[in-house]
Amino acid sequence: MRANSLGFRDLLVLAGDYPLPTRPGVVPGCEGAGEVVAVGQDVTRVKPGDRVAATVFPRWLDGPFRREDAAQLGTMIDGVLTEYALLSEDGVVRVPDHLSFEEAAALPLAAVTAWNALTTGEAPHPGSTVLTLSSGAVSLFVLRFAKLSGARVIVTTSSAAKAERLRALGADEVIDYREHPDWSSEVRALTGGVGVDRVVDTAGPLHQSLRSVAPAVRWRSSATGCPEPRGPRPSIPRPCSWPARCCAGWPRAAGPTSSR
Repeated sequence: MRANSLGFRDLLVLAGDYPLPTRPGVVPGCEGAGEVVAVGQDVTRVKPGDRVAATVFPRWLDGPFRREDAAQLGTMIDGVLTEYALLSEDGVVRVPDHLSFEEAAALPLAAVTAWNALTTGEAPHPGSTVLTLSSGAVSLFVLRFAKLSGARVIVTTSSAAKAERLRALGADEVIDYREHPDWSSEVRALTGGVGVDRVVDTAGPLHQSLRSVAPAVRWRSSATGCPEPRGPRPSIPRPCSWPARCCAGWPRAAGPTSSR
């Protein structure tokens, strides 16, 4: 392995607080990139020397997410916080030449989650407005992807320093939720009372996200945080019927994968 990315999910695993099953003694880490050093005799998709990144759900190749696809790196399958990782042939994707190992290592979980949350259904476009909550990894990718799509982006955060950084990254509007606990009212005000076209909720509370969206035809899923004594704990997304547009996201298989 040449580079790893650490996120809140990894900290939950290490603290024993992750809500999904974790195998005792598992090697942690779900995001990493490196160079293939050896392959099995039946592997044909990659060769020694290829630059690859690990996939978080190596058994989830395509289509809807199912229980049998749920095994993740760093929980039920040994992860990538190691010098050498043994991965299945469907457990890696090639890294494009223009990405460094460090850049590639930051993409498999947070970036794919953000991309899925934004592109399920009608994707952001010029004239649309996206709201993303907090300044974690997923929200930062949402901000960048939505701006590249031409959308207006509103972000919530907790300090002036974070707000300044978010604006530097392209946020059109930033709401300090400590100054404005009823931040959904601020969102409505910023959108002329209409609401946003999409919310990516990684932090909650969910009821404020729902108050922030414009009326639409469906609401797909949410991945919110629930306050706990030891910090926020993510909950599992689930379908729900509501007159709002897609609220938050869940990593999705991104088509054909390479192997190792």
